[in-house]
Formats: sequence, C-alpha cells, structure tokens
Amino acid sequence: MIKKYFFLLILAFTSKLMFGQVDTALVTLTPSSQTVYSLTNPVSIQVGVEGVVGLFAISVTLSFNNSIVKCQNIIQGNFLINNPGSYSTFFETFPEDLSSSDSITVDQSILGYSSVSGSGEIFEITFMPFAPGRTVVDVMSLSLRDINNMEIPAKAGSAEINVSLSVVNVKIFLEGPFSSGTMLTVLNSSGYLPLVQPYSSAPWYYSGYESVAANFFPTQQDIVDWVLIQLRTGISSGTTIATRAAFLKNDGTIVDLNGVSPVAFFVPTNVEYHIVIKHRNHLSIMSSVSIPLSVSTPLYNFTTGQNKAYGTNSMNDLGGGDYGLFTGDIDGSGVVNAADRSQVWNQRNLLGYYGTDVDLSGTVDAGDRSTIWNNRNLNTQVP
Repeated sequence: MIKKYFFLLILAFTSKLMFGQVDTALVTLTPSSQTVYSLTNPVSIQVGVEGVVGLFAISVTLSFNNSIVKCQNIIQGNFLINNPGSYSTFFETFPEDLSSSDSITVDQSILGYSSVSGSGEIFEITFMPFAPGRTVVDVMSLSLRDINNMEIPAKAGSAEINVSLSVVNVKIFLEGPFSSGTMLTVLNSSGYLPLVQPYSSAPWYYSGYESVAANFFPTQQDIVDWVLIQLRTGISSGTTIATRAAFLKNDGTIVDLNGVSPVAFFVPTNVEYHIVIKHRNHLSIMSSVSIPLSVSTPLYNFTTGQNKAYGTNSMNDLGGGDYGLFTGDIDGSGVVNAADRSQVWNQRNLLGYYGTDVDLSGTVDAGDRSTIWNNRNLNTQVP
C-alpha cells in the first residue's frame, strides 16, 4: 500500500515536469468590490493570475453592464513582459471601440520561446461610471496556454462595481409666487426661465453645468423656477459636501432636470445630511434635522410646519397650514433690507427674469417693493 502511494506521488511529480501544470491556476479581479459616488471618477480593476506554471499566452473576455459603466481603457500588465527570455509581448484588445461594448477581450502572448510562472498582473481595465446601479464584472471566457499550446487548467473570480446614488426628496413653498396652496408659473408660461442654471454669479458662485434643451419648459409647464440644493454633514457652511441646481414645481416638489425625479446626488447612502434650499430672491432654509439619504429617500416636507426648518421663525406662515421661504432677499445677503428695496426701484417696470421680481410675476413693480417692505429686517437662519 505504501509503495503504491509513493508511486502515485512520483507519477504526479513527473507528470508536472513533462506536461506542465497540474494544479488549477486562478485568474483574479482586484479589488473584488468597489463603490463610487461620482460619474466623473474612473474606477480600475487589476486582472491577474496566481499559481500558474509555464504560461505563454492568455486570452480573457470580461462582461459587464454597459448601461452602468463604460470601458475607458486597458493597460498591459508586466507579468508576461518579465519573461526570462526578455522577449517582447503581443497585446491586443477587442472590440476597437471599447466604450460601446458590454464585453471586452484581451489577448496577450510572449513573442519568443519563453514562459512565466508564479503570480502577477496581466492587465488593468478602467471603467467610467455612467449611471447608478450595480454591475458584476465577470469572466465570460478564459484560455491559458503553455509554450506547446496546451491548455493550462484555470478558474476565474469576478468583481462588482457599485455606482451609488442618493436622492433628495423635498417639498417647499416660495412666498413670492404662492397662492392658495400652489405657486404661479408665470415665468415659465412667459418664456422667461433660463435654460442654464442661474446661480453661477455672486453671491452663489455655483459652477455646475445643469441645463435643459430649448423645448424643455413648454413640455414641463408646472415648473416655477430654478433652486439650489446643498448637502451638509453638519450645521455650518464648511460642512457642505455637495451642491446641485434643480427645478421647483408648482406643487412644491423639487425635481431633477428631467422634471419628474427626485434630485440625484452621488454621495454615500444611509449617511445623514442637513438639506439647504436656496432661491435667488428668497431667504434660504435648512432642514432642522439631519436626514438619511438613499435611493428611495422619503419626502421631507418643509411646508407643514416651522419646526421643519432650522432656527426660529425661519419660514413665513402662508395660511392654511402652509409655510414657505420669505421673499425679498434680492442680493443674497441673507437679510431683507433697504438695499433690496432700492434695487427694485432701480429696475421698476422691467419685464423678464429678474431677481428684483420677488413675486415671480415676470414684472418688477410696486408690488415687489411693498412685499420687501413687509419683510424688512428678516434674516435667514441658515449659518
């Protein structure tokens, strides 16, 4: 019995010498899981091999969800390049247009009579996030060959990429255009709303590129105006981690650029944030509590009570149980004062999209001056 066992050990050892690899090699995808919170930050996966004997050539086909990530580029690794014979290597990827495909094939081989053993990196593939969701990067097919073109037994792992999305789902009212539980959409129906977000100048200096096509507003007639949303991890402005421009509808809901969905932020989910709402001629408000965000964040309704906004008397009692942002802060100073009223006088009788039009009627007139006078000396409660 002992002799038979010893003979089998010798046979296994000599078979490895004569015929190459006996144990199964492993093709690895590292890291096995990644989460990204931006559509502008690329994410890379290193494809390597472990425990291989006498590798001469390799072909790997990866599959993934092209609607979530798109292949940006592929860079050759050093494992086959560092062959004992110092031969050059052949390296090719398919298809030619990497970004349009949901599967990528990578072929690599040594251009000479040499092979490599051990572990190392075959190539690195980089993806650009395209949309929220989860995709598995899987090995569809795999072929490892030795110098005699014999198949090397191998198995492969997989990896996943999560493009994380959080949404802000809030409702507010603006005092200026408010009327009987809804808000007027005169700026929209008059064709005054700009196609590009209006917060790039002082005092907001927001550099976002939010914009819509020329035919957008005629198909979204319930939009009142643009607003600006900030996410803060604390109370102070120094804790702001994300800002976005979005649309306010006449029912008070704030929606993304498609006019329908809650506003998307690529920030970690299930983290609590204070939500700040700014408008170009109303006093800003902030949620009184921090709110955990997710892909399905419940509605946070500022309109139902003063306690929904941070500070004391942060909103105007609009009647009927509705609350909204005080109007009249034309220069964004955080205070409604004589300077705001003076600007209205200087632009009186103008028609169009003006900060001095505090009731969003499309006309700068005496009504705007009167409203500012009624709200004089009011301050935003947002730090």
